[in-house]
Amino acid sequence: MKIFHLLAPAPFGGLERVVFALAAGQKASGHDVTVLSLLEADASEPSLIGELRGVGVQVVPIITHRRAYHVQRRSLQEICVRLAPDVLHSHGSHPDVLAASLGASCRATLVSTVHGFTGGSYRNRLYQWMQLVSYQRFDAIVAVSRKLAEDLASRGRLRDKLYTLPNAWFAPDSLLAAELDREPPQLSHEVFNIAWVGRMSREKGPDVLIEALSALRDLSIHVT
Repeated sequence: MKIFHLLAPAPFGGLERVVFALAAGQKASGHDVTVLSLLEADASEPSLIGELRGVGVQVVPIITHRRAYHVQRRSLQEICVRLAPDVLHSHGSHPDVLAASLGASCRATLVSTVHGFTGGSYRNRLYQWMQLVSYQRFDAIVAVSRKLAEDLASRGRLRDKLYTLPNAWFAPDSLLAAELDREPPQLSHEVFNIAWVGRMSREKGPDVLIEALSALRDLSIHVT
């Protein structure tokens, strides 16, 4: 099966790790996998691209100036018509809207993995609204958590094409080796240890952890 993944990669993030895991796993299973990467002309190449090439996944950069959406759409359309993928799998609001806009010119089965919504500015909320509208043109929608699937299912029209596939973690061998060489943190058994894992950003909710600590004053707590 010829599978194309479409994303606009950040320097790092959970979405990028999911795409790497999917593409590498599908490649190892014998599929013909290509990752289409939406990049800005003046931006440095994300590390994800080198990692994908390192495991034998073909990467096709679509390089344009900032917000040149019509150029991106034309390039994506030309690639899909010329290479005829069986599946076009998009990740993120921008790629989702772009993939949905192709219409009948792309004969591939359209799949989107929904990685979550961050809210934020009015512009972000507009993009997310456009993303939700675009899902009506997809053949399958994959939610990465049960809560996200419930939110999407409440929209009715998406229920019949919705699948839940909780995120998994695919750790490269090099990362595992580095972790094995690292000294484990020295945690005391005399206190209740809490570990925070994630970016310190609004959508990850570090403020919820801080507020929750006030309800645990009867415990001796150490937060890492």
